[in-house]
Amino acid sequence: MNKLVLVAAMLIMPMVQAMNSRSVIDLINWFTKSEPCMQRKIHHDPVGTKVFKGPKIDGRKRKTYFVQKCIGAGLENQAYLVRDGPTKNDTLLCLKVGNDVGGWEYERDFLRERADKQCAKCSKSVDKDDEQCPHCGHTGDDWKKITPSAPYFPRIHDAFEWKDKNRDGALKYVLVMDFFEGFKTLKDFVASYAAGVPPALAQRVLTEIVRITALMHTEMVTTIRKRRGGMKTTTKPLCHADYHECNIMVKIDNGQVQVRVIDPHMPSTMKPHNKYTDMVFVAKHAVMLSCRGNNPKDEMKEAVINELPTGLRRYIHEALGASNFDEAKALKFKDISDKNEAFWGRKNSENIKRHKYIKSADDMHKYLRQNLGIFNA
Repeated sequence: MNKLVLVAAMLIMPMVQAMNSRSVIDLINWFTKSEPCMQRKIHHDPVGTKVFKGPKIDGRKRKTYFVQKCIGAGLENQAYLVRDGPTKNDTLLCLKVGNDVGGWEYERDFLRERADKQCAKCSKSVDKDDEQCPHCGHTGDDWKKITPSAPYFPRIHDAFEWKDKNRDGALKYVLVMDFFEGFKTLKDFVASYAAGVPPALAQRVLTEIVRITALMHTEMVTTIRKRRGGMKTTTKPLCHADYHECNIMVKIDNGQVQVRVIDPHMPSTMKPHNKYTDMVFVAKHAVMLSCRGNNPKDEMKEAVINELPTGLRRYIHEALGASNFDEAKALKFKDISDKNEAFWGRKNSENIKRHKYIKSADDMHKYLRQNLGIFNA
C-alpha cells in the first residue's frame, strides 16, 4: 500500500513542485489526507440516472432535472421527486409528467396565476425581492397582485413538452414546481396516528383546510367559450374540483399546522367547478380526521353518521344540510358523500336543489372558530 501511495505521489510531484517546493515525505502526507480537495472539485456526486431535459430557450443550454424517485402515479400523470442539478446540494422539486395537453395547460396557467409574484409581461413567477424579471428582463412596478390562495399552492418553475424515448418518442407534457418537503397527504397524515389524530389537532387541521378553501373561493375567474352565435363569458368562484385526501398536504412544524394544496383539475363533466363539490370533499376530510387505521379512506366511507362524535356529526349536518341526510336515509357516510352532481343538483320535496343547503367555506370557518371540541366524543 505504501508503494502505491509513493508512486501516485511521484506522478503528481512535478505539478505540486511547480506550485510549491515540497519534500517527498511532505507530498506523501498531503496525498494521504482524509479530504482529497482536488478530487472534490472535479467529481460530481450523482444522485440519479434518469433525467428530464427541457427545451433550449433562445439558444441557451437546456435545463436538466435529475430523478430521485417516483412519488405518485395515476391514470393521467406521474410525479417524480427531482433535483435541478446532479448533486445532493441542488434543489429538490416536484416534476409532473402526463399525456393530456389540456390538463397540462390548465394547471400551468392556474399555478402562474397563483404565483407569489408574477411578471406582467411574460407571466412567469419571480421572487418577491426581484426588481427585474429573470426570464424576460422586464422592469417596472406593474407586477400582478398576489392572489389570496397563492401561498398555499406550489410555485411553478418550468413547463415544457418532452419526448419519451422509452415510448417511441411519444410527446409528454411536463410541469416542474415546488416540492413540499416534510408534508404528508391528508390520508397518510391520518394513518400516521395509530390511536387516531388527537381531537384538538384534528380540529386545527380541519380549520386550516376550511380557511384555505374559503380564500380560494373568494377569487373570481372569468372564462370565455365559443357558443353558437358568439362567445359566452362566465365569471365564477375559483374551485379545485378534485379536492380529495391525496391533494391536501399537511405538516406539523414546531407545533404549527401547515396545509398546502396540489393538483387543481380543469373543468369537466365528471369534475365540475362549483363550491359545493369542494365542500362535500371537505366534509369527507372532516370525517377522515376522526378515523383510525392504515386506510382512513375506507374507514371514512364506512363511518356511521350517528356514531360520529356529537360535535362532528353536528358539523356534518351544518355543512351539508341535515335534510339531505334525512331524505337520503343515510346511515353510513358514503351513502351521501359519494353522491355526484346528479344527487346534489336534484330538487327536494320543497323544489329546492339540495346543494343550496350546503354552507360556504367562509360560513364553516366561522362555525369551527365558534364550536371548539367537535372531535371530542
